[in-house]
Amino acid sequence: MFEVVGSMTANQKRLASQLKKLNLAGLDLDAYFNQVFSAIQKEVPFRAGWFFQADPVTLQLVRSPRQIWNGIAPPEMNGGDPGSSLFPAVRQLVQRGALCMRGGEWWTPARLTSHPIYQTVLKPNHLYFSLIQILLDGDKKCRGYIAFWREKSKGDFADADVDMLSFVAPIIGSHLEKVHPSQKSSIMTEISEEELHKLVRRRAQPGILILNQDGHILYVNHDAKNLLDALTAKSPSSSPHHRSLPQIVYQLYLQFKETVDTTGRDEIKSAMPTVNRVCIHEGTVFLFRALLLQKEGSNRDAMHIMILIEKVSQGVRIDQFVQSTDLTKREQAVVRLLLEGKTNKEVASHMDIGEYTVKDHVKRIMKKLNVTTRAGIVAKILHQHLPT
Repeated sequence: MFEVVGSMTANQKRLASQLKKLNLAGLDLDAYFNQVFSAIQKEVPFRAGWFFQADPVTLQLVRSPRQIWNGIAPPEMNGGDPGSSLFPAVRQLVQRGALCMRGGEWWTPARLTSHPIYQTVLKPNHLYFSLIQILLDGDKKCRGYIAFWREKSKGDFADADVDMLSFVAPIIGSHLEKVHPSQKSSIMTEISEEELHKLVRRRAQPGILILNQDGHILYVNHDAKNLLDALTAKSPSSSPHHRSLPQIVYQLYLQFKETVDTTGRDEIKSAMPTVNRVCIHEGTVFLFRALLLQKEGSNRDAMHIMILIEKVSQGVRIDQFVQSTDLTKREQAVVRLLLEGKTNKEVASHMDIGEYTVKDHVKRIMKKLNVTTRAGIVAKILHQHLPT
């Protein structure tokens, strides 16, 4: 996944040689990154450089220490919560599958300039363009990432800068294990056995959501609520009467209701109707299953619908798959949104393009992947991650 291809340029050889010659004995992170940033600055000019350390096991950011370059301190990351920070979470960066990328790939100019971090840190220091560099050690575990910043007057980082930092990222990542060895995670010793059993029981059960005939929520358990809250924030319902349901759940409800309405009573008794849908949310595959809850002899208006939400596979990454196809970057972006369960209208809104343009992209994607439906696109991706 994280591979740098192509022959080495003279500049890459020079920078790689300088980094490999660093004497790591006795260095702490501050001293190490002073040398690293100094070497990189000669080949890739930048104004500010920030290193954010991550726990390689949990992929959570370590608040301290934070290395800085040129005296410009980075903002508080609040534990890496992407909702409160301009930067994506470490797990999101790792799942992206690129060692180095421009900040513009994560936020639009409007979002950047309206963000509090821009107002309090970036704007006063005239910082605008950025590069984000992932640092993996020899075991491909993420040790954190670096954000390089450049003034707007200097222009954005070039493709050659991205290639340069992608090339040397593995060298820096391998050094981090020696400069600052990671501590073993102590989470198992910090919680009691009783608390551990409670955690296991809670995580083992599926998310359970029960709706009435009209699609209103009658019951939702803890796991379902957490997921629904996250999905609703990113994918509001298309119906003003069901704003509490994310789009994929609302579509599932409508499809199941139609299935039940067109199924005879005798057929329901002999074979309980079910409707399944798959959604990928933040790298995890979720299976949504709609089932009928109905008392014997009750009419259709008294039916309840139970939706089970189950984790199927975690750590799903489609980058390797899409890179093995001839999908364009725009088509790859469409695929990622389709895997989140988004409709054409939501994809269009998210990408700021027309709905008919999305339909054209989907048609081309289906042709390239040799499938005939949107579900076929999803199945093609999931086949790479799920057991046969």
